[in-house]
Formats: sequence, C-alpha cells, structure tokens
Amino acid sequence: MLFWMMPDSGSNTKKDFENFLLPFKKANPGINIKVEYITRHNLWNKLFLLRFEKNPGQLPDIIEIPHTWTPVLTASDLIENLSELEPSLTVNKYLAPLVSHCYKQGTKDIYSLPWWLDVMALHYRADHLATVSKNPEADLGTWQGMLDICARLKTEFAHDPNYYPIQNSDWRGNLSVRSILPCIWGRGSDLFSHDGSRCNFTEPAFIDGLEDYIKLADRGYLPVLRERGSVGTMVSGRASLFITRRQGLSMFEATKTPFQINTLNVPATGKESVSFLSGINLVITKSSSKKEEALKFLNWLMTREAQLKYASLMEAFPAVEDTFDEFIFSSPKRMVIYAKIIATARTISTNMVAASATKMINEVLEKVSMEIINGRYDREFLERELVPISKEADYLLNLYGG
Repeated sequence: MLFWMMPDSGSNTKKDFENFLLPFKKANPGINIKVEYITRHNLWNKLFLLRFEKNPGQLPDIIEIPHTWTPVLTASDLIENLSELEPSLTVNKYLAPLVSHCYKQGTKDIYSLPWWLDVMALHYRADHLATVSKNPEADLGTWQGMLDICARLKTEFAHDPNYYPIQNSDWRGNLSVRSILPCIWGRGSDLFSHDGSRCNFTEPAFIDGLEDYIKLADRGYLPVLRERGSVGTMVSGRASLFITRRQGLSMFEATKTPFQINTLNVPATGKESVSFLSGINLVITKSSSKKEEALKFLNWLMTREAQLKYASLMEAFPAVEDTFDEFIFSSPKRMVIYAKIIATARTISTNMVAASATKMINEVLEKVSMEIINGRYDREFLERELVPISKEADYLLNLYGG
C-alpha cells in the first residue's frame, strides 16, 4: 500500500513517521505500507498527472492533502467516495470547522477525512521583548504595535547582521498567503465575495491585508528567500517573534530551550484579531486496489492513541473533537492560550477554486519577494500582478460555480 505524504515535520518526517507506524505494523503484519514523501508544491503537480499514469505500482492508495483540495479532487474523479466504502461512516466526531471540507460539493458524500489541524498564533521570546517593551501583550495586540516593536528590536540587535525580528515560518524563506490570511480577514476582506461569485484580489481591503504582511519583509523585519537555519531563528537568538500555525509547545513550555516563550493571538489588522485554522485530510484514490486496507489504516489514524501521539509529534492538534479536548486540557497553559485563539479562527472557503486561488497568490508573492530583495517593491507592482490572476480566478469561479 503506497501512501503519498507531505513532509509534516520537515527533515525529521521519515524517521518520525516510521516510529509512529510501529504499533500499526505490529497489529497488522499483513499490511505493508510504503511511504513516499512529497512537498505540497510537487504533490499538487503530481495529482494532475495521476490519470495518465499507466504503471499501477506508481499509483498511491492514500494521499495526505490540505483540506481545501477536496473539492478539486472529487471533481477530477481521482478519489474514492468513502461513504460507499463504509456506509456507516460519519464526520460527526470531527471539529466543526473541518467538516465542510470532507464532502463532495452539493452532497453529503464523504470523500476525505480530517487527520490533524493547526492554528496560527504569535510566539515571542520574553527576554528579547523585555528589552524593548514594558507590556509586550498590549503592544503586540495590533499589527501596527507589532511593527513598532519590530523597529525597536531591529535597533536593539543591530550588531548582528543575521538577526531579524520575526522568524519566517516557511523553511525556504517564501511569503505565503496562508500566513497572510489573518491580515486579510482582519481588514474585513476574504479570498472571495460572500456569494462566491467573484474573487476579491483587486479590492483595496484585500490588498491592504497583503501589504500588512509584506511590510514585514520590505522593512527588513522578516527574512525572505533565505533558508531557515542561516538567519533569523528564535532558538539561535537571531529572531524574537514567530508567527506560525504549529503550536510550539516544546518552546513555550521550555522543554527544549533555556528561555521563556509566550504565545498570543495574531495581532489585529482591524477591529479584532482573526486566526487561521488549517486542516490536513486523508483520501483514498479511486485507482487503489487496496481500498479495504487503506480504510483500515485511516480508521487507525483516527483512534485516540494515534491522534494524541501524532499531534504531539507534529506540534499540531488532533482533528477528532473528543481527542482534541483531551489534548487541550492535558496542558493548562495550552488550554488557556489556544482556547481563545481557536475561538476566533477561520478556515478558507470551501469551493472549487480555493486551492488554485492560493497557489496563484503565492506565485505573485514569489515575485514580490524578488522585488523586495532587489529594493524595487511598491504597492503599484502588487496591484499590477493581482489583475491577471483576479481575471483567471473569476473565470474559474464562473466555470465551476464556486
């Protein structure tokens, strides 16, 4: 059985997942699982070549996907209707924000199951912030407040050329729309209009939200196009803030670091803070000849023990509601911090174009990064680049009906 999996824990993924699988392999010696690790970008490209693959041995049985990809894969007829495989299957046990991303659009047929989730938060080094702020929590409550803090930190650590106030959550140093969505939502905008008939890419509030985050890189507060490890990391002391969807429990409970890490909601760009909740789902391919084995494996991954273990391993959260509650309550600090953050969290719209739309915007952000590196970035450049992808997204919305 072949499992296409994204590198959830970076360079440690292979070792981590092999250890995680040991209980399943021991209980199911007749099921052989081969795992192929594929980056999100490459996975997107490979999925659309699946229908042309002639060698059955190269076809996956299970695929790990971002939950926004479910509508596209169902429409492409690449994944199995899990409701037909297991008629008693329901999604009632999963956290409510994840449920809509399990169905084929317009039906109650289940095509993907939530595996784990993450939610965006701001972590900061208490020792660093104490040098520039008497009340970090208040100062970091708004986006402008965070920009002011970053300016002070930049001055405070000016002696270190590899210091950046904010660590980039993308290991390759890219800008990502997934990091920027809270800024866009805080501005009162979204990827699409309320009725899903058009995109908002060229709306002033949407562009303001993009620019909120872009300013971090343009002002030298966030490293771009620099691989993590060489510059701007909190553990090395070359960063003080970190906006990430991973919970960072090992950091703020000081199990791996000698300094204190505090966690807050994402600073508000508008009237209130909005966080981003993202789910990772599992699907079984229509071409699989081992659907029963694949379903058995999926059901094992949803068990209490497997959910708790993998969430801890990933510094993420379980997708099953009861297990999520147990996970949250197992740490008083985590409960207090993340109960508030998750209460304000949103997910990306469930429609046919969402996955393509985020990819389009990320391609624009790659160009923005190059402009920043070359000292040429301005808002007019961003506005020009958004026009063609706005037209393309509107065309797709019209074609697929959102």
